[in-house]
Amino acid sequence: MARQSKSSVSDLVRQAVREKYCVRAAKRKEVFQSVVGLWRNRKDLPGSETYVRALRQGDRLKRISG
Repeated sequence: MARQSKSSVSDLVRQAVREKYCVRAAKRKEVFQSVVGLWRNRKDLPGSETYVRALRQGDRLKRISG
């Protein structure tokens, strides 16, 4: 779906959250602030830097481009 709409997955998630939960700007800010750091202390996931580096080392770009 992200490829079809030429948007990132993050943009699609933000849009879905906005459409579902945010009517006013103040409410939107409150919702987004509530999810900041949601996965911060997860023990089953590597740190974000490690995760991103692993993605960049793989062939992910080759696989998604076609």
